[in-house]
Amino acid sequence: MYLKFSYSLTKPLGMVPMTTGIYFDADHAHDRVTGRSITGMVVYVGRTPTTWSSRRQGSVENSTYGAEFIAGKNATEEAIGLRYVLMSLGVPLKGCTVLYGDNKSMIQSSSLPEGQIKKKH
Repeated sequence: MYLKFSYSLTKPLGMVPMTTGIYFDADHAHDRVTGRSITGMVVYVGRTPTTWSSRRQGSVENSTYGAEFIAGKNATEEAIGLRYVLMSLGVPLKGCTVLYGDNKSMIQSSSLPEGQIKKKH
């Protein structure tokens, strides 16, 4: 009886491939006593925010560029972990994880393989 009933149900169409994106930013020298910056990020799967974080960076950076670069590194590590978990759960992914930052010089120097990472501001 159970097999007859379950067979008559409609079959699922399958999972739609999901896009992933991470918005990140840094607040340079937020803590005036220690000089440490703050990294903030919001992780999206599809159009849904799934996780967010706001953490103090472990090192003291001399420039906004350095603080943004550390925030971008943290977002990249989060993207790698997110993709691993989603693929382990069998969720199909569409394309690469897009990282959204607001520091143009950090994005340009980290996007170009021949770019040197010796910027001050």
